[in-house]
Amino acid sequence: NFVNGVYPDRHGYLWLPTNYGLDRLDPGSGEVNIYLEQDGIAHNEFNFASGYQDEAGNFYFGGLNGLTVFDPDKVAQFHTESQPALEITQLLVMNSENGTMVNRIADLTRTGGIVMRPGEKALQLRFALLDYGRIGKQRYAYRVEELDKEWTYLNDGFISLNQLPYGRYKLRIKGLGRGGEWSVNELLIPLTVERPFYRTAWFLVVCLLFLAAAMRIYFLFRFQQFNKEKANLERQIAERTARIMLQNEELKSLNSIKDRMFSIIGHELRGPLVYFRGISLKLARLIEAGDYQRLGKFGKSMDKAALSVGDMLDNLLNWGVIQNKHIPYKPMEVRVDELLNHTLAPYAAIAEMKGVGFTFCPSPRNLATAFVDQNALRLIVQNLVNNAVKFTPPGGRICVKCTEADPWVEIAVEDSGIGMPPGLTEHIFTLEAESRTGTDGEKGTGLGLLLCRELVKMNHGKIDFESRPGKGTTFVLTVPAREIIVA
Repeated sequence: NFVNGVYPDRHGYLWLPTNYGLDRLDPGSGEVNIYLEQDGIAHNEFNFASGYQDEAGNFYFGGLNGLTVFDPDKVAQFHTESQPALEITQLLVMNSENGTMVNRIADLTRTGGIVMRPGEKALQLRFALLDYGRIGKQRYAYRVEELDKEWTYLNDGFISLNQLPYGRYKLRIKGLGRGGEWSVNELLIPLTVERPFYRTAWFLVVCLLFLAAAMRIYFLFRFQQFNKEKANLERQIAERTARIMLQNEELKSLNSIKDRMFSIIGHELRGPLVYFRGISLKLARLIEAGDYQRLGKFGKSMDKAALSVGDMLDNLLNWGVIQNKHIPYKPMEVRVDELLNHTLAPYAAIAEMKGVGFTFCPSPRNLATAFVDQNALRLIVQNLVNNAVKFTPPGGRICVKCTEADPWVEIAVEDSGIGMPPGLTEHIFTLEAESRTGTDGEKGTGLGLLLCRELVKMNHGKIDFESRPGKGTTFVLTVPAREIIVA
């Protein structure tokens, strides 16, 4: 404590205004009485050198809350047993992370309470009873109301509290006064031990909400995964079902092809074979009889029948190769006019023998080129021209034209033959198309145009036709002039 002045009275006592109360000192015995606000002074803290004593012996002391005026003779009669003050002198809190002690007396003075934050597990409190006449003879007691039922008694002013449970408490401290009675000015200090954030109610609520959200997200994710797996499974089932149906259709198609093949082999080839057998017997008789004129006629008839059978077998062979996907495909730049000249020559001769006019009109500059498989283009042209010759009667005409329509090349085969009835045009490029006999009895299999369609598709071209019964038929073949890049 700080003494701001010393003032003697008429009885030999010394009056000492301090920073905490007004003290009266007996120089003979050393006894000190302390007077505080509850004893009637204006304020516990006095100003330096602010005292005055008048002629009547009255004291005047200036403090923070005004002037204290009294007659020391009257005060001395009933304040000899005034109660000393009980004050906190030190508050240390230990941080469990680094073991250091932190002084919190300033926080206690400012707030009037003690707060132990998370991680602070121990505190040390020092206090003193301001009774200078009983120094070394003080006794103290303390109790944490919510934890202790009885008081704990101490011989010195020191308390150490460790590992307090989380919560709010009231720490009570009292001291034994000079009269052998416990001090009236008992200390009551609020004490709070804060929970770490992860032990608070709000954190638990947040965790529960987070867990609920996580579970919801998880179940939504699993539900989506289940739906995806279900959709994927359904897609696989649909794909496999479609594949099975496609395979079933292909199987039906193959069965139809097989039946058609057997029908062609059994019926279409049977006629020429029977014909050759019969004509061979006639030839033998004519040779024996020496009838060479009739032998010449039979020779031409046999040549026509052999050509028909050869075409039929070629178409069967090529069509079978395509169905097995073994036909070679080697596209290149082909001089179309040159290929047509070589391909059309035999058929022009056959048409002339039949009495049919045959004309070939090359491209304007005779330089048309196409990017196709040469053998495939030759087979297509052979079948189209062969049909034109077959179904054009004597006196008719056939015209083959080649034109450039960049980026395509068009080959048109036009005849003035018997044409096709409407019912036949719908199935002309399928296996359902029935074979027909030519105007001069020529036989066919119905595979020629089907083979053309497959070869045109392989070469990225297209084929169209126009036919009128009794007026003739025109086929237009379109093939690429340059290479086509297929993505």
